[in-house]
Amino acid sequence: ALVLAAAPVFAQGMGSVRGKIVDAEGKPVPEADIVMEFVGDVQISVTFKTNTRGEFVRSGLRTGTWRLQASKGDLMARNNSVVIPLSNMLQLEPLTLRSASELASTAPAGMTAEEVDARNKLMEA
Repeated sequence: ALVLAAAPVFAQGMGSVRGKIVDAEGKPVPEADIVMEFVGDVQISVTFKTNTRGEFVRSGLRTGTWRLQASKGDLMARNNSVVIPLSNMLQLEPLTLRSASELASTAPAGMTAEEVDARNKLMEA
């Protein structure tokens, strides 16, 4: 019975992620801020920075889906479905930092930057 009672504690595993943040020219972005938020039954948020080569490694992450946002100054990048596997290191493709207007122009609904700005103003009201 003791083993069964302890099993749920170990049922949620941990994993790791590795990636790189680059600029529009493909050059590494050192000291970029990274925020990862768990998408699930609990609120978990971790914050860290890239190294001098624009790389990051984060271990001890709960398995499952995370949202990742990187930023440096007025540039940012997002990946809304980083799926952390059990035990294995997940290697992400490089994320490219872009301006807010560039990110808005690639919004899933095909909204222009002006439409996104208008929507955001409506949401703030």
